[in-house]
Amino acid sequence: CNNRQAVLEWRKPDDHGSEITKFTIEMKTGFPPHEWQIVLEETAVTPETYQAIITLSPWVNYTFRIIAYNSYGSSEPGMPAKTLFDGFHCSTDMSNETIIRELPTYTEYLVQVQAVNKEGKSSLKPESIIGYSGEDVPLEAPKNFHLSKFNNFSSAEFAWNPVS
Repeated sequence: CNNRQAVLEWRKPDDHGSEITKFTIEMKTGFPPHEWQIVLEETAVTPETYQAIITLSPWVNYTFRIIAYNSYGSSEPGMPAKTLFDGFHCSTDMSNETIIRELPTYTEYLVQVQAVNKEGKSSLKPESIIGYSGEDVPLEAPKNFHLSKFNNFSSAEFAWNPVS
């Protein structure tokens, strides 16, 4: 895969005595209606190995499967390949940062969060918001941490119950 396409490769399975007449590639995304959709139909069935290039859109998780057809009907779908997305990670690279110590607790600051992945930093400038230092010993962990507002695919707001 690269940043805008997936390359799917597969081998011709055993035809169980009836020649394979076609393959279909199906995909589903994380968006509704969460149903499999045919994205490619391959009727050239003489090669032993196949390759299909599928165009991708950003901000979408995809799952693909391949089905073979012959006079008996359709095969069981191939098992989807392993998931390539491995969750969110937090970077605390402080190589270009200045640390100012011994400021009063709950001082107001401008805070920015920027998305970074293997392709690099997001091209969108992070929004600055007002945050407060909490450099004091917490009496409890935050509870009810949740997504409070999904703005778009590059911005979200979170909320939690105040701590003592």
